[in-house]
Amino acid sequence: MIALVLVSLSLAQIETGTIVGTVTDPSGAAIAKAKIVVNSARTGRETPLETNGEGFFQSPPLAPGDYRLTAELAGFKRAAANVRVEVNQRVAADFKLEVGEVSQQVEVSATTQGLETETSTLGNVRSEKAVAELPLNARNYAFLIGLAPGAVQTQDRAPGALPGTSRRGVSNFAVNGVRGTNDWNGILVEGVDNTENHNGLGSVIFPPVDAIQEFRIQTSSADAQFGRAAGGITNLVLKSGGKDFHGSLYEFHRNFKFDALNYFARASDDQKFILNQFGFTLGGPVSLGKLYNKAREKTFFFASTQWDKRRQAVPNVSTVPTARMRNGDYGESPNRVFDPLSLTGNARTQFPGNIIPASRFNSTGKRTADLYPLPNSAGLVNNYTGAPVRLYDGYQTDLKVDHYFSTAHSAVFRASFGDTTINDGPVLPLPAAANIGATQQPVGQYAIIDRVNLAPNKLNEFRFGVTRFNLRLVQPNVGLNIARDLGIPGVNTGDQLTTGLPRISVTGYQVLGDDPFNPGVLVTNNFQTEDNFFWTVNRHSIRFGGRVDRRQYNAFQTSAVRGLMNFSGAYTNNPAAAAGTGNGNADLQLGAPISGNISILEGTRGFRRTELGFYFQDDWKVNQ
Repeated sequence: MIALVLVSLSLAQIETGTIVGTVTDPSGAAIAKAKIVVNSARTGRETPLETNGEGFFQSPPLAPGDYRLTAELAGFKRAAANVRVEVNQRVAADFKLEVGEVSQQVEVSATTQGLETETSTLGNVRSEKAVAELPLNARNYAFLIGLAPGAVQTQDRAPGALPGTSRRGVSNFAVNGVRGTNDWNGILVEGVDNTENHNGLGSVIFPPVDAIQEFRIQTSSADAQFGRAAGGITNLVLKSGGKDFHGSLYEFHRNFKFDALNYFARASDDQKFILNQFGFTLGGPVSLGKLYNKAREKTFFFASTQWDKRRQAVPNVSTVPTARMRNGDYGESPNRVFDPLSLTGNARTQFPGNIIPASRFNSTGKRTADLYPLPNSAGLVNNYTGAPVRLYDGYQTDLKVDHYFSTAHSAVFRASFGDTTINDGPVLPLPAAANIGATQQPVGQYAIIDRVNLAPNKLNEFRFGVTRFNLRLVQPNVGLNIARDLGIPGVNTGDQLTTGLPRISVTGYQVLGDDPFNPGVLVTNNFQTEDNFFWTVNRHSIRFGGRVDRRQYNAFQTSAVRGLMNFSGAYTNNPAAAAGTGNGNADLQLGAPISGNISILEGTRGFRRTELGFYFQDDWKVNQ
């Protein structure tokens, strides 16, 4: 009788997995020096192993995929089985050999145990098929995180509500109640940190789902090797090339012609929503016939590029002053408007007829208030509907090379890079604006992994990665001296940075002006160096290592480079009986802000941090 038992164990192999097990005779006694061969279905490469004195064996880290496992020793029948290895997992394969000739072979149908009995780590794996076929908004892999128990999305997906770092796609989730930022919930691409240093709300690269081999999130009790993050650990592995060529061409298209009318839009509003995501994947051997790698077993490549083009009308409902209010007539307003210059004691006198005389207008305030468009819907509130079109153009390329120097030495090189330009149309027509403006986000991540088997039971793994995220934000009215033309002093000072319109908040109405955090240049440079040592001693799987992260963050940004002004209606109310009095737009027309500030940008702020981490872990298999 030959038996094979498979048990999935979650271990910190980062982007790989491991096969471990024991070989025994029919009586249950350990068989030493049995020959184990692990054959990759993808590359055809064989990894020879040998059991130790206790009949125990462990493979080096293996890429996720299907493997053919055989065990043999003179005097026993050969045993063979097909084994599936997933990311961050160890598959335990225990053989019981039957006495007989080695030339005899028994095929074993193995089943994987559904309950993980040998680990306390909680998590789940999404296979290549699941990643490709699950419905994901904009095909953003990060939404797979939300399928894990205990994971809750913490950010609004509305384009206008997202900070600059998240505009390419939402990637942060709160896991088990831990803060929902990426400095508390780690996101790794093949073991390399994939988060930015600005506010922890954005990922650096977004590999297309067609390039992802497997996706795993650990939500509780992650192994010692995973440090830094207190919440979930998300790790994804890109595909690799094999001995045969495989590729794909694809396009995903969505068109508003097949959609229902947006609830907040009018029939006459622009309903445009066109999405085109198209690209290719190609993987295979690097072979030059007789000149190099004729057997197709040394070097393999995988490449993918995805282009992403979107045009989406984003309906906005705003409140703007009516045509009568633009001329100072607030007779239709439920609030009475009082003369700020008539203050006697604690009381003011109402403007006759609730109308501000044209002679009392402040010229700068009146011109600024006139930036509001006239209503295009009836009523005093929610009387302006716009549908600015969001422009999204981006691409990402992923290149991966796996090279095997020998059966004991291999290396992986990966390069992922891309660029995205996003421009949300203004909520109000320019120059009234009131949105974040254009964004450009070139990104890149480069990594090398080197693995060396120093002995049958000793392996060293070295990893180095470089990640760069260059976020550039521009105000909608860039290059235009709107404040100077309106008569607002001290704002447009003659350089490109201060051009545009200050942020003007008018109580009860849509805000005016450019986003106060623009312009901005936010750069992340992360350098990750890591070394891990794997050592099998009898039934002990010992791992220890360390990681050094050097994080650079350069920020060229302030919160009010053109200034902030607030008009609350405090100057046109009646302090003696404030209820039902005052109007923010009336204060603006009179040139009476309640508060304001400006923050001068003097240069780039540079932040530097070094993070050190060390770990030791011993996984002891007490019995079979």
